[in-house]
Amino acid sequence: MAAEEAKRIPGEVIPLDITPGTDHHLAISRRVPIGPILGITPFNFPLNLVAHKVAPALAAGNPIVLKPAPQTPLTSLLLGEVILQAGLPSGMVSILPCTNALAEQMVMDERFKMVSFTGSAAVGWMLKSKAGKKRVVLELGGNAGVIVESDADLDHAPIGRVPHGRDDRGGMPRPGLGSGCRVRQGMAIRAVALNPDAAQAVGINLGVIFTLALALGVALAGLAGALIAPLFNVYPAVGFAFTVKAFAITILG
Repeated sequence: MAAEEAKRIPGEVIPLDITPGTDHHLAISRRVPIGPILGITPFNFPLNLVAHKVAPALAAGNPIVLKPAPQTPLTSLLLGEVILQAGLPSGMVSILPCTNALAEQMVMDERFKMVSFTGSAAVGWMLKSKAGKKRVVLELGGNAGVIVESDADLDHAPIGRVPHGRDDRGGMPRPGLGSGCRVRQGMAIRAVALNPDAAQAVGINLGVIFTLALALGVALAGLAGALIAPLFNVYPAVGFAFTVKAFAITILG
C-alpha cells in the first residue's frame, strides 16, 4: 500500500481562476520529506507493526530509526537486513534495539522531526508530552464498540468473534473488539452459554461463573424473600421462591 501511495504524493497543480485577478494563474504545491522519523513498536506484532512504521516513512522519502520492543528485536533486525539487500541507500533504515530510557531521550532529540509510537495509552501520552514541537503519531489501545441487542439472533450472531475481533492482515490476527464489547442486560450469560467458544476466547470459566452467580442469586433471593414476605403477608419461603424466579428471569433475560 505504501509503495502504491508513493506514486500519488508528488504534489498538485491547482487552477486559481476562481478568484478575480488571478485568471490564467496556477498554484503548484509540492510535498517534501519532513526529515528523520523515530518509530517505536510493541512486542505483540513484531513484523506487522514494524512495517506500519517503516513503509510509509520510506514511501515519503524519510529516513527512519526504528526502536523495536526489547522482547522482540530479531524480527526487526532481519527486516532491516532484507531492506538493505533490496538496494535501499545506507542510513535510510536504522534498527536500534535499546532500552526504553534511551528511547525516551531520542523522543526529545530535536533532530527527529516526527515520532510514531504504537503501544499503551499511558506511555504514548507521556512520550507526546516530551516530544516538543515535532509531529507525533500515536496508535494506542482503543475501544472498538460492539453492542449485542436484546433481540439479537444468537444462533447466527458472531458472538465468538466479539470478544476478540480479528483482522487477518499479513497473516497475523489482531485484537479489535474485545475492550469495547457491550452486551445488553440479560444477554451476556445467554451469549456465552450458547457459544462456549466465546467464553473460552476471553478465558471465562463458565463453571465458576455460574456457581458464583447461583450462590449470589440464592443469597440475594433469600434476603429479598425475607424482606418482601411481610409486605404480601406470606411465609418467607413463598417470598424466597418468588424472588428466586424474578432473579432467574433477570439474569437469563
